[in-house]
Amino acid sequence: MPDFVVWDDDGVRVVGVRPARRVERADAEKFAVTARAAAAAGWSYLLVVGWHR
Repeated sequence: MPDFVVWDDDGVRVVGVRPARRVERADAEKFAVTARAAAAAGWSYLLVVGWHR
């Protein structure tokens, strides 16, 4: 399940957030399915796995 859905002037963006160290093979497959589902709806998908402090 995505963590956020963002609506803005560019459309709809589905966002998943997960620390990189917690992304396992099964998780990567789920993220890929989510990205395909978002694309089928005309949305974009973004997976955030890290950020700068």
